[in-house]
Amino acid sequence: MYTYRNCRPYVDVYANSTTDTVLEVLTTGVYTFIGDGTVENSRLKVKREHDAQDLWIKEVDLRRLEPGELSIELEPISLIDLYRDSSRAAQVVSEYRGAGGMSVEYLLLLAWVESKWTNTDSDNRTTSPLNLAGPIGPFKFTAEAWKESLADSDYAEILRGFTEADRFVPKYQPLLAAVLANRIQFELKNHHGMLDPPAWLLRLGHRIGLDAVTRFAALDEKTPVSAKVNGVEAVSSSLINSERFLFPQGADTLKSTVHEAVLREFGDAKAPVVEKLGALVDGLKLEMAVQSQLAFRNGVLGFLDFIGKYEAAGNYNAVFGRSDNIDNPRLVDMTIGEVLSFQKDHMGNHTPCGKYQVTHRTLRTNYQEAGLSKKDLFDEQAQDRIGEHLLMVVRKGNDFLADPKEYFDTFTLGVAQEWAALPVLRQRQGDKRMVQRGETFYAGDDVNAAGASPELLEAAVDKFLREASSG
Repeated sequence: MYTYRNCRPYVDVYANSTTDTVLEVLTTGVYTFIGDGTVENSRLKVKREHDAQDLWIKEVDLRRLEPGELSIELEPISLIDLYRDSSRAAQVVSEYRGAGGMSVEYLLLLAWVESKWTNTDSDNRTTSPLNLAGPIGPFKFTAEAWKESLADSDYAEILRGFTEADRFVPKYQPLLAAVLANRIQFELKNHHGMLDPPAWLLRLGHRIGLDAVTRFAALDEKTPVSAKVNGVEAVSSSLINSERFLFPQGADTLKSTVHEAVLREFGDAKAPVVEKLGALVDGLKLEMAVQSQLAFRNGVLGFLDFIGKYEAAGNYNAVFGRSDNIDNPRLVDMTIGEVLSFQKDHMGNHTPCGKYQVTHRTLRTNYQEAGLSKKDLFDEQAQDRIGEHLLMVVRKGNDFLADPKEYFDTFTLGVAQEWAALPVLRQRQGDKRMVQRGETFYAGDDVNAAGASPELLEAAVDKFLREASSG
C-alpha cells in the first residue's frame, strides 16, 4: 500500500472512476490517503486512513510519499505546477481576515527573486547533505518562518494538516508564502492603517520577518533602518548584516534605499516571468505587482475583477467546473465564433466560459452589442468588453451610477442574476425558491452557490460607486 497526500487545495473527490458528479471537494489543508496504486480514467483509487470507503481522485491532484524521500533529494519544479499552485494560493488567501488582495503574479515574482524558480537549499544543492535548517525551496522558507506560520491559530483551517516537513515540498510553498503575505497585510493594516500594503513591503517582510517589517513600515523614507521604533531597532543588526543586498550601507541604509532595491528586484524579474510563462500571466497585474499594487483595478474594471474572482478565480481561460483550466481549451487564443461552437458542441447543459463565466446564450446575444464580431479573439480585452456591457447596460450599472439610491436594488439583483457566485442582498424570490440574504439567486438548482459574502459584495459595490463616480 502507498500513502498519498493532496498536492493543492480544492481537490475533487469522486465515488468512482467514471462519474462526473463530485462527491466532495477537499478545501484547504493537507489530506492523507492510502491506496494500492490502482488508476482508472486518470483517477487513483484511495481510501482515507481507517475508512473502508473507496474514493477516486485525479492522479495529478495526489502525490505519493516515498520512504525517506526528504533525505534523498529535493524534487525539481514544474513551472505549470508552480503557476497552478500559486494561482490557487492567491485565491484562497486574498482578502482573508479582511486584509489586502493577493495575486498569482506577486507570488511568481516573489519566487523568482528568491530562487529563480528552483528547489534547492541555501547552497544550491538538491541532494544530501542538505542544509535543512536554512532557506529552502522556491520561496526560500527558513525553518523558523515556516514554523511561525503553522503556529498562527488564525490560519489553522487553511493550513490544516501541514507539517514542518512540508517545507521541502515545492507544491506546498506557494500557500505558505501567500499566508505569510496575508499575515503581513493584516499587521500593517492594524498598526499602520494600510488597507492594501504595497507588494514591495510584502516581499521585504518575506525576507526579514513579520515583526521587523511592521517596525520598518513606521519609518520615514529618509530614516535609517536601524532607527528605533517603540524602543526596538526597526531592523536588527543581525538582519542587516545577513541581507547586505537590501541594506548596502549597513545600519545607515535609508528606508528609501531598501524600497528602491526591492523595486529593482521585481523589475528585473518581470522579463523572465513573462518569458517562461508567457500568456499565462496577466501583464497588467504583473505590472501592478512590479509597481507595488496588488489590489483590483479601479472603477468598472475593478468591479469586474471582483466578479471574476468568485466566478472563475480571475482566470480568462476558465470553463465550467474547471476554474484552473489553462489550455483545454485555451479560450483567449480562440475566436468568439470558435468559443460559441465549443460551448454548443462540447459543453452540454453547462456552458459558462471565461473570467466572467459567460454562457452560450449570453455570449451569442451580447457579443455584437459589446462591439465585437465572431472573428475577434475571446481574449482578455474582449472578455472585459463583454463583461462591461453586461454589467453597465444589461444589468443597469449606468443607471445605478446616475442614481445610486433609486437603482441600488435593481443593480445588485441584476448582478446576482447575471453571476451566480454573487449573493442576493435581501430575502426575495429566487429562480427556484425563496432565497435568503447571502444565497445565490439560483439556490435550489443543485449547481450554483454563492462564493462571496453579502458584506463583501456591498463593499465592492461601494468601491465601484466611489471610483466610477470620481473617474
